[in-house]
Amino acid sequence: MTSSIFLAFSPKVELAKAVRKAMTKAATPKSQEQKDRKKQLDRERTDRLRAENLAQRALIEGRRR
Repeated sequence: MTSSIFLAFSPKVELAKAVRKAMTKAATPKSQEQKDRKKQLDRERTDRLRAENLAQRALIEGRRR
């Protein structure tokens, strides 16, 4: 007779659980507040990266002169 350990774990069952969990997470609606916050964070990240890029360009241009 097989051990109960082997009966408790099945790769197919685990995969099905993971897929179900992922689909549930993806289907969960986000509130408008969460969407607005994400947009704000994205804007801030873009602005920060743009400023860093400009600073690096200025530094490189300064070295060329």
